[in-house]
Amino acid sequence: MNNVPLIIFAKAPRPGRVKTRLCPPLTHGQAAAVHEASLRDVVRLARAAHGDVRLHYADEPHSAEYFARTFPDLDRSPQSDGDLGRRLERAFDEAFANGASAAAIIGSDSPTLPAGTLSAGLDALLRHDVVLGPTLDGGYYFIGSRRQAWPVARRMLEGIPWSTDRVLRDTLARLAGAVEDVELLAAWYDIDRIDDLRVAATHAESGSHLADLLAGRLGELHAGAVAEESRP
Repeated sequence: MNNVPLIIFAKAPRPGRVKTRLCPPLTHGQAAAVHEASLRDVVRLARAAHGDVRLHYADEPHSAEYFARTFPDLDRSPQSDGDLGRRLERAFDEAFANGASAAAIIGSDSPTLPAGTLSAGLDALLRHDVVLGPTLDGGYYFIGSRRQAWPVARRMLEGIPWSTDRVLRDTLARLAGAVEDVELLAAWYDIDRIDDLRVAATHAESGSHLADLLAGRLGELHAGAVAEESRP
């Protein structure tokens, strides 16, 4: 699958600019640490799933330096301007212009995805025109398209109410009647709010960046999650 890039959309971990819905109870610095740990774990999952991993980062001050320093071996480029739909569209356009037979994009908010989930998504792109990985809040953690379907499939990104619980539903509505061969992966969750982080504490793999973070400065979150899980 060397001709199928797996693109990670990411932001540099700047306090006050990432994971702000975790604050409070976290400080902005703690929330940025959660973001960075999640990003590192998503990169680890992507590396395990596929050889052609690329980073498309939000073009903010010092972001290029951060990603060059932290992930020097990965192909890196800034995202385009515009809303999320426009940025996703441009990333797909670029991948297909460079000869990709299919392409997939993930975010950095689902670091606890079960092993094999991303590989399953990439494998599904060998058989299906569009592949989506739903999140429990109505969005998706994975979006992929085959090149041959893209001229029509690109409409799935038009007019979507981003950051709402209608994202997946409206995306599927855009595809209806245009692209029939759509595959959905198993649903999972993003880490957006403190309850999500508590759930993630129970799923974070031992030795992962997120698990190490939660066992350290944010250990009280893990303790709270365990207590919640043990209630009758």
